[in-house]
Amino acid sequence: MTEQVLKRAAGALASQGHRLVVVGGTAHRLFRHHELASTAAFEPVRTEDVDIAANRDLEVALRSDARILHALEASGFVEALSGSERAKHRYVLPGTEGYLEFIAPRTGGLAREPQAFGGVVAERLEGVDLLLHEPWTCRLESEGDETLHVVNPIAYLCQKMLVLPQREAGPNHRTGEHKRSKDLLYVFDTLTLFAPDLGVLVDRASVLRPELTAKRAKKIRESIDRFCSADNDDLSRAPEIARQQRPAVPTAAQMADAMRRELPRLLLGS
Repeated sequence: MTEQVLKRAAGALASQGHRLVVVGGTAHRLFRHHELASTAAFEPVRTEDVDIAANRDLEVALRSDARILHALEASGFVEALSGSERAKHRYVLPGTEGYLEFIAPRTGGLAREPQAFGGVVAERLEGVDLLLHEPWTCRLESEGDETLHVVNPIAYLCQKMLVLPQREAGPNHRTGEHKRSKDLLYVFDTLTLFAPDLGVLVDRASVLRPELTAKRAKKIRESIDRFCSADNDDLSRAPEIARQQRPAVPTAAQMADAMRRELPRLLLGS
């Protein structure tokens, strides 16, 4: 799994502090360590990659500096390219199945161009600025006692629902994975994990809502209406993904009910 990669990366990137935030599926696995998380009765969906979001300050400060790449290389990581069209830069730890990928906020006219900073290359994606909002600190159990800054659960849910329509429709041509279905399972599992303290999360969410423009709020509402329905094809596949890793599998109807009930008040205050 990604634990070894995560611990090695934490040591290499420690000097950058809150300017680098763990997001994506790895952040979802780390949510179980959050102070408000309940004891999970299921294993989180597996992922091989560790996605790390970089804030704008770091991009500017390290644009012509290779210190991040040098730190990763000193910790054993090797840079590699994946894919043919718009190849992604990955930072692989030999001997493991895991790897790092960096992402950065989209800005201005170069929104679709990759961003280089600190010697690494990040893919620009929509909503990354949300993921960087008020991360929490997770301490890893390892010899170095490393800490990581992890996306907060509300920002995670906001960005998931914001970009869901842009996610690959149908199965991935290489892995056969239905990414929208997997994302919907991530959303449902996050709600389940924090269910006892959703009221606290609602209160904390109020500090994030000023970051949501009317356009973004509209997109999130549309995603809830479109995808959080038991007869939606993407949601109907999510229980099959869950069945691979847990004995008790939610139905699409159960997932839809929970998401339509909780997401509007969590993310939109309605």
